[in-house]
Amino acid sequence: EKLCTVAKVPHVVCWKGTVDDSLAAQSAKTFWQSLDKDYRVRHCGEGDSREEATDRLACRIETAIKKCKIQLMEVKKRAFKEGGVKAVPRERLCLLNSEGGDLLPGDSEDEKGFGRRRLVAFFPEKRLENISPLGEDLCSFLYASDVWDFEPHAWPTADLFCDTMVAVAGQGGIVHFAGHCSREGALHWLKDREGRESEALDASVFVDVMKEAVKRGAVVCVVLNACLSLSLGEKLCTVAKVPHVVCWKGTVDDSLAAQSAKTFWQSLDKDYRVRHCGEGDSREEATDRLACRIETAIKKCKIQLMEVKKRAFKEGGVKAVPRERLCLLNSEGGDLLPGDSEDEKGFGRRRLVAFFPEKRLENISPLGEDLCSFLYASDVWDFEPHAWPTADLFCDTMVAVAGQGGIVHFAGHCSREGALHWLKDREGRESEALDASVFVDVMKEAVKRGAVVCVVLNACLSLSLGEKLCTVA
Repeated sequence: EKLCTVAKVPHVVCWKGTVDDSLAAQSAKTFWQSLDKDYRVRHCGEGDSREEATDRLACRIETAIKKCKIQLMEVKKRAFKEGGVKAVPRERLCLLNSEGGDLLPGDSEDEKGFGRRRLVAFFPEKRLENISPLGEDLCSFLYASDVWDFEPHAWPTADLFCDTMVAVAGQGGIVHFAGHCSREGALHWLKDREGRESEALDASVFVDVMKEAVKRGAVVCVVLNACLSLSLGEKLCTVAKVPHVVCWKGTVDDSLAAQSAKTFWQSLDKDYRVRHCGEGDSREEATDRLACRIETAIKKCKIQLMEVKKRAFKEGGVKAVPRERLCLLNSEGGDLLPGDSEDEKGFGRRRLVAFFPEKRLENISPLGEDLCSFLYASDVWDFEPHAWPTADLFCDTMVAVAGQGGIVHFAGHCSREGALHWLKDREGRESEALDASVFVDVMKEAVKRGAVVCVVLNACLSLSLGEKLCTVA
């Protein structure tokens, strides 16, 4: 960099990171063989003088570096196949030009001029022998694909993440994180590369790093395959202006997260190769359709998740149904926000949110169980039941419901004043009343958003509350 900026050397070939001697020698030989052949065959053989050919040096050097990068990527693929992510060489070859137009790979090998979209992945699992099964499985698929310029990081520290993102050039890349996230949006990274302890990186730092990457055109999508990552996802969209963010609401089981990630990337991979490139579109034109591809991939994940939830309900009842929800946020609007449901937008179903606040510990009330069995089996409803709900859970759920003209079903107790009874906690031993005015206010806001068109109060003495819902909300 100093040679380019201070000494004004027109072209500089160099390495980022440490490089194995044999790999450096192999790359040097490939570089000079390419340059030698280019001088003699491509131009001198076509009648150009040596002087005229020399003027084309910049193009020749870039071509030679690209050949080296292709060779290096093959070396890395073989290393991964034989020893996993940990065995993949981390060095990166760079071409700097004093007048701009650098071939800067950041921390990847095969990202510019090869028709691949950059994908940087972080797997901060506390494992010592190998990368987490989630990462290993995903890496196997992505390394084998010719769609992605894939750069995985096993056992990354927060510093490694920051350094990597600073180096990513403007190529509209995707960042994938698979790990843990706090309710405040702090992602967990390893304290050191040994992987014995982890530490949280404040959400604001992560957002600031991504904001700078977006400004450089380096990132167009962030995938947060982590529990409780919705709040961080919202900050990435609103503050960092990341165009597309995939995240989770609630806690998610590792196997389910892994399954969803694989479905997401397989869908995106197939979409790039078959649906567009196979129809005559250039890779550049296909890249412009990223938003549509991501939404399609998320919908496939949601269909898969709904099937998982249906099976869980059939085997163990409502209590066994996973509560996590997959979300797609877009900085320019048009979010695929499921609230607390999986299969609600674009699938032709009407949203139905049901609350069963019966004081039962072993299972949901017989009324609820019977109703759920029917509604889960139906393909008409996007059905989301809540067993033993608290008033807070009700309020949070309704705030998250998007504008889809849904129906709310309540089965429980109501006072003469219209106060519905909810559980004090999820154990279900005691209940408490929620003032009618609060319930009405929550529904009023939901109606304003177009989220609710009908409320079913399957409760004694609920007429007075029903009248308020009609006249006020």
